[in-house]
Amino acid sequence: MRKDHKAKCAALLADYEAKRKPLLADYEAKRKPLLADYEAKGAALWADYEAKRTALLADYVAKRAALWADYEAKRKPLDI
Repeated sequence: MRKDHKAKCAALLADYEAKRKPLLADYEAKRKPLLADYEAKGAALWADYEAKRTALLADYVAKRAALWADYEAKRKPLDI
């Protein structure tokens, strides 16, 4: 009985694997171009983000420097 059960389970698993492999291959074949498209667009989007972020940061640093200079000019007379 146990041997019969094992044999039936082995046959079922073999059938499952035989049907699963082409499904996985089909999935992988369809996924690869999607991933390539995502990676191509992602790289361009990241470059655009970095360019915009760099400009924003430069603007912030310049404005912060002006604020600090104003603070320092107003604080200096308060020094003893």
